[in-house]
Amino acid sequence: MNNRLRLCLSITLLVLGVLIMTVLARRSQTITVPSVGNGSHIQVEQPIAFGSLLSDATFRINIKPSNGRQGFLNLRSEFDSSPVIVICPSSNGIVYCIYDCDTCMRVIKIDTTRDFQPFASNNVLNWIIRESSFKVEQGKHDDWKVCISYLEKMRFSDFQSQSIPPLDTGPLLFNLHAERGAVLERLRDQTNMMYGVYSNMFDDGMD
Repeated sequence: MNNRLRLCLSITLLVLGVLIMTVLARRSQTITVPSVGNGSHIQVEQPIAFGSLLSDATFRINIKPSNGRQGFLNLRSEFDSSPVIVICPSSNGIVYCIYDCDTCMRVIKIDTTRDFQPFASNNVLNWIIRESSFKVEQGKHDDWKVCISYLEKMRFSDFQSQSIPPLDTGPLLFNLHAERGAVLERLRDQTNMMYGVYSNMFDDGMD
């Protein structure tokens, strides 16, 4: 094989590789969320590959309750603020999204039995939630305990498959997932802080 033929073959393979990577990068990734006993169908649509590195990406949670209408929730995501995992711990129509706001964690409660209600002007969810079919609010003490208990019982493999990687490079490449232990530690520490000595912290504008 002469040098010219080698060069043409190398260029062809390079162009083909770039085309394949471009197609893969444009494909959104979907995570299916197990529901507990109520037959609900929940899926999380991630942005395109490397979308987690964008300054203004959107995650979409599609929810089809067994006894209600289908709806969705769009969440804002940036490099230092993004959803960690979506869970459905019970059959009461409540879905939770644990959201990492860089310096703190938030438990977002999605009530699929009720329609969306606008947030107060000083509610931080105005920034996180772009659009929703269902009522959304920040979780209270009991909601934090439910999420912590659910995550404590999750197997490592289940957490890895269900959690949302902060760095998603698309199919056939690597994804970096949060560590379950680290997420639990932050949730426990913040629960103690909010509902312990500093029980009134973060209460303003949360309802």
